[in-house]
Amino acid sequence: MTAVGSAPSVEQATTFLEAIFAGKPGGHRIGIGLIEPHAGHDAVPRTTWFFDPAAAARFAVDQADEWDVYVSPTTVARPPGGNRRVSGAIAAGLGGFYGDWDLAGPGHAQTKLPAGPDDVRALLAEAFPDTPPSLLVASGGGVHAYHLFREFWVFADAAERSRAQAQLAAYQATVRAKAGARGWYFEKTSDLARLLRVPGTRNHKLDAPRPVELLRWTR
Repeated sequence: MTAVGSAPSVEQATTFLEAIFAGKPGGHRIGIGLIEPHAGHDAVPRTTWFFDPAAAARFAVDQADEWDVYVSPTTVARPPGGNRRVSGAIAAGLGGFYGDWDLAGPGHAQTKLPAGPDDVRALLAEAFPDTPPSLLVASGGGVHAYHLFREFWVFADAAERSRAQAQLAAYQATVRAKAGARGWYFEKTSDLARLLRVPGTRNHKLDAPRPVELLRWTR
């Protein structure tokens, strides 16, 4: 796999955000979260809301040298007050299923992990042999995979939101089961409030920032 350009990159961020939010209702908002480098797992992101994926991409890349930049794959119809992030209870829509698959190396206490992106590619091919992921992102410490829907899923009510949560959990459980057979262990990341890194930005988790890059399959 090769990266599409290098970070920081407005092109990467725009391509990615326009893909995962393709077909979203115009009134749905996209949350871009900023977290101070080395702030830790409990840090509260500063969230800025956008209607337009391209505008969200420009903002994300503008912040990339100073902040860790994240996006929620779910939209909201009405953002929460202040700088609060998306929560599962207010998620309004979703463009596809996703997973955050760590790689062995610095920054991860867990050692039972795949060595590189190609290992994750092979794992996903085993889990979904007829459906390759639409997008892969090298997060600077792992791989984020997205299987996008043909149409953006707008949740009609709380029951449909719960159904989306259950299906996302099942999607990730399929991958974790295949990973377990290979001796790998992944944490659950199947909540609708999940924040994932934006390609075209930087991962500041270690002392030397690492690029977050949109990957292309090489077949």
